[in-house]
Amino acid sequence: MRILGRSLGVKILLSGIAGIALLPAIRFVGYWLAPPCPPEFTQAQVDASSCIIGPNIGLGLILMAVVIISAGLMVSGIICIIWEQIKKRSDMDDEEERLLYERK
Repeated sequence: MRILGRSLGVKILLSGIAGIALLPAIRFVGYWLAPPCPPEFTQAQVDASSCIIGPNIGLGLILMAVVIISAGLMVSGIICIIWEQIKKRSDMDDEEERLLYERK
């Protein structure tokens, strides 16, 4: 079964693009869960409230997303490599069976 091309590179590239497309959504959810602090807040007010200093949340979420995307790419790459190996073995088994039946 072919899914969006046969090559491993295409599958890894598509999973990376999907992960990058999620970055704005992750950032939006972060701002929704913990809104940025107003600029006039002191450090004590920031510590006491549930808000986050604006630039920190963006950087933290982007770094978190990069880690998630990297892990996803590694996992999808490994799965694709295993899948290709299984597929090659199954194709060889089918070819060997066909040759055996032709000899008989």
